[in-house]
Amino acid sequence: MVYEVLKYQIVDEEIIITIIYYETISPQLALKFESQIEKALDELETNPEYYFNLEDKNTAE
Repeated sequence: MVYEVLKYQIVDEEIIITIIYYETISPQLALKFESQIEKALDELETNPEYYFNLEDKNTAE
């Protein structure tokens, strides 16, 4: 099952600010950072149980 990662708007803003900063250092660095962010989000969507307890509090005893 694939889940959707929900982020606060501030997270997206911080990612964009960081990409812009990394572009001033190196365009390749900015691309690598963006790629790693996408990879991490994909991993969270695919395997959230590795990072979070997904127990349903309504059914847990």
